[in-house]
Amino acid sequence: MEKIAIYGGSFDPPHEGHKLLAQNLAEYCGAQKVLVIPTAMSPFKNTSGASSSQRYEMCKLAFNDPLFEVSDIEISRGGKSYTVDTVNKVKELYPESDLYLFMGDDMFLSFNKWYKYEEIMRMCKLVA
Repeated sequence: MEKIAIYGGSFDPPHEGHKLLAQNLAEYCGAQKVLVIPTAMSPFKNTSGASSSQRYEMCKLAFNDPLFEVSDIEISRGGKSYTVDTVNKVKELYPESDLYLFMGDDMFLSFNKWYKYEEIMRMCKLVA
């Protein structure tokens, strides 16, 4: 069974730290693919310096490695980006895969405040 990781964020801008974290977490849990998903609009941040399409293009440049696939799932959906909706969509696209949700320690420490966080935990494994 393929292991797929979901790695979302505003990525404004994406940087080497984002890439290094995702590579390390993928190695740790054995993920064969990391879906890098820039948000359309973060529920945690009010403004963004770059547009969603600019951040998407920057992610394609920053994560140009066979391990990564940059996805516009949240951008094409529009509005606020809730992880539960994204995980549901990824589950629909990859129904036979084990899903992992990658996050930094800052997001992990506030995870219990996320919208429908218990549902997210039922659908995928958290890796921080």
